[in-house]
Amino acid sequence: MGFSGDVHWRIEPEGAGDNVTTVIRAGNIEDTQTSVLSLNANFISGRVEFNVRVDSEELWDKFEFIIDGKSINTWSGYSDWELFGIELAKGKHHLEWRYTKDFANHAGEDTVWLDDFKFPLSVSASLEVGAVVNQLIVKGLAGHKYNLEISNDLKNWRHHGSVVLDNEGQVSVSIEMPGKDQFLYYRAVAP
Repeated sequence: MGFSGDVHWRIEPEGAGDNVTTVIRAGNIEDTQTSVLSLNANFISGRVEFNVRVDSEELWDKFEFIIDGKSINTWSGYSDWELFGIELAKGKHHLEWRYTKDFANHAGEDTVWLDDFKFPLSVSASLEVGAVVNQLIVKGLAGHKYNLEISNDLKNWRHHGSVVLDNEGQVSVSIEMPGKDQFLYYRAVAP
């Protein structure tokens, strides 16, 4: 996720309204300013969902959800927590959550809160045999968790362990060595 606009979004550990869990809140912007949260990623086809709460000057200050430059939905005025979702096609997309204030006046708390994001992300990993015997290198998204699975026949898979990739997007793991005239296959699966 990235931030842009005049003031960045921020974490609210106390929640908002009747939601007492940690949420993310639009930056504390002034008149004619914006606060933007965005995500560029590869997606599998599926549903993007998030909860949204708006408290702004009705009809003037606006919160907008945008996909690939196209406005999908706009909120203004007061709206308690509601779930919003939309189907997303497979491929690379730019998602944007934009809060914009008009040229004057204030109403309510003049902000937007978001929570409970769900994304159909395409999170792939690659496997390499390491230079050390019994070593497998898992490469993918930095900080992402992958489950390692092992198979003798590429049909029946069993859990081998879980790994979280380091800041460079990789981790080395020890692997089992097959017996004589046997084969073992490994795969990394994003949970």
